Amino acid sequence: MKSVYLKSILLLTSGSMLGQIIGFVGSMIMTRMYTASEIGIMTTIVSISGIFAPVINARFDFALVKEQEEKYVLALVKMSIYIGVVLSLVVSLASYIYFIDIEGFISPFISILFVFLILVIQAFSNVFKSYNNNIGDFKTMTSVIVMRRFAEEISMAIFGLMGWKAIGLLISRVIGQYFGMKREIKNIKKKIKEIISVQWHDMVDAYNIHKRQLYYSSPAALMNAGSYSLISLVVGKYFGLELLGVYAISYAVLGLPLSVISGNVSKVYFSEASKEYAIKGTFNESTNKTLVFLIIFSIILFFIMYYIFPMIVPFIYGDKYEMSGFMIRILAPMFAIRFVSSAINTGLVVCNKQNFELIVQILFMLSVALLALLCNYRLLSISTFLIGISITYSIVYLINLVSICYFSKNK
Repeated sequence: MKSVYLKSILLLTSGSMLGQIIGFVGSMIMTRMYTASEIGIMTTIVSISGIFAPVINARFDFALVKEQEEKYVLALVKMSIYIGVVLSLVVSLASYIYFIDIEGFISPFISILFVFLILVIQAFSNVFKSYNNNIGDFKTMTSVIVMRRFAEEISMAIFGLMGWKAIGLLISRVIGQYFGMKREIKNIKKKIKEIISVQWHDMVDAYNIHKRQLYYSSPAALMNAGSYSLISLVVGKYFGLELLGVYAISYAVLGLPLSVISGNVSKVYFSEASKEYAIKGTFNESTNKTLVFLIIFSIILFFIMYYIFPMIVPFIYGDKYEMSGFMIRILAPMFAIRFVSSAINTGLVVCNKQNFELIVQILFMLSVALLALLCNYRLLSISTFLIGISITYSIVYLINLVSICYFSKNK
């Protein structure tokens, strides 16, 4: 079992890493074929979609992973798809309020269309991915990650050559999400007739079993996604689309160590901490061991982010992104702390303290809301806004980190 478990993690990790490499190469091409403003337009629509994408199925797609009874699995599939389509429509229409007030943006109606397309495809993909996870088909999940990233970057380059500007970036995003769906749906396709025939009362029963997903998991996931997507929306609204495009590159560079290293450490830590907790009732040994590794790596990573990244960013992405290096320096301390805190955040699941995670997410949202309010009154420059984000988010991550260490020692 351990061998199968490790192989599954390795398989998924390899797909994620390959996808990141393809995306990194693609971003170097993107910054030379599209303007910072065009990247800013794409980032705005992706950010709005990104806030709601994790909860577009009200997190009932996550319940699919752990549900073992066939009739409830099928009921959750049907219910998740219904919810996903309805919420995609509601969110996209509501986003009109934001799009009508951005200077230099594309048509609000075109923006709404892309938000809907991104969200509705994500809604279906969430269900297919969770179903494949339920039956243990990690090979399909891995291949789809790579196929989608490759399709997005290739189409982005083609549309760039054709001069399609921001619309080309958005279409390539939709293509990337849709690509691979034929492979992703192959397992669930065998159950389509049974899914269609699922009765209303079966969906009600499935809802009653997993309703905590809606009441507790969804708000936390929404705030988690919103705490970073809202930063992009504030930058775009108050400092312009060009600076948003520059910030998007900074965020992408800083996020690489998190997606490649921190996420994988988190999987291993979760496994080890869960075993220790089951045996001893505490998991401080796993936590301390993991922290030593993470802190050493985080210190090294901070110096790389603060001193090396700002020098190489203009070389990789072009001279017009020199400002990205300045932004990276501001955000480097926060990302170094986030690197450690995010990796052991699953400790809250180990000790059943998910309610504390919700409190942490509320603190993030309050931080960005307060800073956005100051921006609304023109009291902050882009640098002071990002410094404010770096300081407040660092404090919240430290609170989260200290709390997990405390929880790990108590039975």
